Amino acid sequence: MKTKIAATADIAPGGIKAFEIDGREILVGNLDDAFYAVERRCGHMSAPCEMGTLRGHILTCPMHYAQFDIRTGKVLKNAFIKSEPEGLPDKFRNFFEHKEEMLEKIKTYDLKTFKVSVEDGDVMLDL
Repeated sequence: MKTKIAATADIAPGGIKAFEIDGREILVGNLDDAFYAVERRCGHMSAPCEMGTLRGHILTCPMHYAQFDIRTGKVLKNAFIKSEPEGLPDKFRNFFEHKEEMLEKIKTYDLKTFKVSVEDGDVMLDL
């Protein structure tokens, strides 16, 4: 079933916009007037990807900088976790180092994609 989610003019070229449709969180990106839809939440730790960036076809998560191909949802780069524990007391530095080790063990998953079409100036999503 196709659902209208926006007018094409609502998502600027190179832009991304989040939507909730039938309880699903979806992110739509405009890549040179071709529209793509993926899950809104990062495949690493569920951060809202609309707070990240879209550069060409590369969607970057704002939390740990995991990167995805917005056209396919595939992971291009795993999350990058780096704290700056220098200058902290040992017990705090140890905490940050342990946290980094733990976060690096959390797998980054591909994003689910959704079919998108444009009809009469409207972005249509096929759920």
